[in-house]
Amino acid sequence: MSEPVSSGGAAVMAGVLGAASLVPYLNDGVLFASFAGGAVFVLSARDYSWVERVVYLFVSVVIGTICARFAAGIIDAAVDAITQRDLTVPDSAGALLASAVSVRILQGFIRRFESGPPAAPWEIKK
Repeated sequence: MSEPVSSGGAAVMAGVLGAASLVPYLNDGVLFASFAGGAVFVLSARDYSWVERVVYLFVSVVIGTICARFAAGIIDAAVDAITQRDLTVPDSAGALLASAVSVRILQGFIRRFESGPPAAPWEIKK
């Protein structure tokens, strides 16, 4: 069985993440958490080519970084509602969740539109 990521690819990705962490308003914890969330999908997706996996990883990291605060707010509201305690969820936890979920949502949209336009509610067959 071959490795999902070669050592050269890992070195390049580490360099890219290191360079991106130098951007002024980009939280490095959020960036690394979104990369980890994307890596969870990439390492578990065996039925895609490596090019598709790299594209999904890139999309996942970008969406995870952008939606980190929003996802952390959702987690914070859910934890507060369940535990009745005021906890603060860090943005890195939101980035991890957003990047892991974003690819699955994107795949759902792709499958939905590949199967043709959705039927109107009055055209639903019994």
